[in-house]
Amino acid sequence: MNKAWSPGRRLTAALFVFLSSAGTALASDLAARFARIEANPRLHQEAYAAGKARATLCSVCHGEDGNSRKPEVPNLAGQNPFYLWKQIDNFATGRRRNFVMQALAKDFTDEDKINLAVYFAANSPRTAPADPQRAPRGARLFRQHCAACHGPDARGTRDYARLAGQRREYLIATLTAFRDGTTRRRSNIMTAEVKALSDDDIADLAAYLSALR
Repeated sequence: MNKAWSPGRRLTAALFVFLSSAGTALASDLAARFARIEANPRLHQEAYAAGKARATLCSVCHGEDGNSRKPEVPNLAGQNPFYLWKQIDNFATGRRRNFVMQALAKDFTDEDKINLAVYFAANSPRTAPADPQRAPRGARLFRQHCAACHGPDARGTRDYARLAGQRREYLIATLTAFRDGTTRRRSNIMTAEVKALSDDDIADLAAYLSALR
């Protein structure tokens, strides 16, 4: 028997294909659900109201409308709803770890997650004052290191976070943690892009992004 392709390996491969297909189907269903909500004012209003009601505990850290109250906590306002749903679900299932977030998210129903994502996505982030000294260089660094994933306007996608209007302190802390390898989150792409950035580079990026609408 070829040990390199044993029945156990066949089963593992088949399971991987099955889970990948299931994940793709779920992503398609969710994207279609969010599109229907966005296109229907009544559905959007209902989801927004339900999300706002469920976001009471979130507001302690993330602010009532998704604009963070704490420098180490990210803004949720204006994020892509699919991206927000994915992060909430990751905390709920333990794929992403944070004691407070896991404790809150595990009690959210699937409907709660969708409504919360719609609510925060519909709100606008409050931008920081522009920094004319740092922003121009930050814009160049963004185009060089970040725009390919986070979008040319830094507003994110289904898979990548919105950076425009994000808190400056949070951006600096997060980029530094990726560069120094001290974050729990692992991303080969992020690590590769930020590993050569200096503290000044990161400060310039954060200044540019935090003021971007």
